[in-house]
Amino acid sequence: MREVARVGAAQVAPVFFDAGATLEKTIKAVAEAGRLGLDLLVFPETYFTAYPYWRGSVSVRQSTELAVRMMESAVRWNGPEMEAVGRAAREAGTNVVIGINEKDDRTGSETIYNTLVFISRDGRILGRHRKLMPTHSERVYWGMGDARDLKVFEFDFARVGGLICYEHHMSLLRAALGFMGEEVHVAVWPGWWSMDGHLGAKYGDPTNLRSEIDAAIREYAV
Repeated sequence: MREVARVGAAQVAPVFFDAGATLEKTIKAVAEAGRLGLDLLVFPETYFTAYPYWRGSVSVRQSTELAVRMMESAVRWNGPEMEAVGRAAREAGTNVVIGINEKDDRTGSETIYNTLVFISRDGRILGRHRKLMPTHSERVYWGMGDARDLKVFEFDFARVGGLICYEHHMSLLRAALGFMGEEVHVAVWPGWWSMDGHLGAKYGDPTNLRSEIDAAIREYAV
């Protein structure tokens, strides 16, 4: 692993359910990362092109309609959108990890997955990681990943792995990446999150609304 590396978190929202418009924003963000000299730029969970923030807060009918739009705007992990991100990464000279709603590549399947795609600064799509177990009502939207996509990737500055959201509470996943020699860890969550009223909330103090996530990330680092 290189002694010093520059990494960044893309503070950018997708254009919901619009892969083309989201791609335009992505390319601009990657170009900016190149100008900043970043070795790695990370986008949020399911940045392409929606996290189902509405789950549990809209009617069943609305939820179904939104789920259909979410599925229709899903992309392939090695499809034209990610190839375009790869070209942008090559032009910028920046490695990229990006969250997507992934269309299953099996013929006839309509399943989508909560997936991280790993792209090198020379434009190669190195691989993917599918969230192994969607969290509570996320299972309405995403299929389960499996151990085949639990791996680390050789970037030019470090061996990089990643987990998605509540996977950071799964001790065996963390151990597996450690045994694979992970040196830099990508921890992605939805673009906005508060524990206020959430079933995972363990604190009464309103100043600690995000402390559960903060603790999970710090625990992983330790």
